[in-house]
Amino acid sequence: MSSEVHPCETCVIVWNGPPSSPGCEGVQRQLEIEHHALYPVHTVESAPEDSCAELKKLESKFDKILSTHGGMAHSPVVLQSYIALQQLIADYGSFDGRTREAIAPAVGNVDECSYCQAVHTESQVRQAVRKVEEAMS
Repeated sequence: MSSEVHPCETCVIVWNGPPSSPGCEGVQRQLEIEHHALYPVHTVESAPEDSCAELKKLESKFDKILSTHGGMAHSPVVLQSYIALQQLIADYGSFDGRTREAIAPAVGNVDECSYCQAVHTESQVRQAVRKVEEAMS
């Protein structure tokens, strides 16, 4: 299984055949069109009104809008449910946030999810940079 980020850089197209398979590009293009038609990746400006407040909070927490959050923003109930689930895990889960974040890239590796690996690795790098900046000030 291979994945490729297409030009909008907001979603990943997964193709189960080798890149040289006949018709591969046409299938990928069709998937891109279907993905954008069904699940737009919203910004705070383009999101439905009921998603804007939550999307702003997520943007400030992560210093940007992750494509996962922007996609969920299309349905306010999905975004709100995701946030509620994350809060329940934080409140009642066995691991603290730091431990969960340390485990996340390994889970992404086992699942072969390059998006999860990249997002969680970037998150850890940002946390390390913040710690260094705080220590220097």
